[in-house]
Amino acid sequence: MRKISFIIFSFLLTNTLAAQHIKLDNHLLFSDFSNKNDLPILSNRAERYSVVVGMDYAEKKWYGLSSQLGYMSLGGKETIIFSSTEEERISETKGFVHANTTFRAFARVADSRLFVGLGPYINWLPGNQAFGHALYQGYQYKRIHAGTKAEAGFIHDAGKVRVGVNVAYLMDHTGTASSGFMDLKNRSLAIGFSVGYKLR
Repeated sequence: MRKISFIIFSFLLTNTLAAQHIKLDNHLLFSDFSNKNDLPILSNRAERYSVVVGMDYAEKKWYGLSSQLGYMSLGGKETIIFSSTEEERISETKGFVHANTTFRAFARVADSRLFVGLGPYINWLPGNQAFGHALYQGYQYKRIHAGTKAEAGFIHDAGKVRVGVNVAYLMDHTGTASSGFMDLKNRSLAIGFSVGYKLR
């Protein structure tokens, strides 16, 4: 716990000192699970809202870095059919502390910039690791998992104010949850709007 807190504090301090813009990102997040056996376990998308604070820094004419830290709820949905007249819809989600850094390449269009970005992310689960529904007894969320974030969008600067729209896909490499016999990897698509302020 202390090590995680130190990493988060160092992340915030280092990037804040270097930041050219600070921003607030709001996302509509669609996430589900996949597994190597292609079993339909929580494979329907769950819709959640996430909010992260971010910093843009080391920006040059054609490239820059962007980092984010915040809260993200990940999971999936499933419909269990017991008979022709009875079914149960299950939604299983968990909240994670999320951090990422992406390298962005820019293309200027009038007073705005289009960008594509790629970089690593890490998610940390601060609470209970167990799945909430009795059907998934034996499944547990991993305390930490990591992957790659790919993104695209545009930003527009108006004086000291920066606004932007972006779409991001989070590719899970280590597995978000496990039953001990099989990993569940989370697939997340985020559509977001950001508002920022220029510091320097």
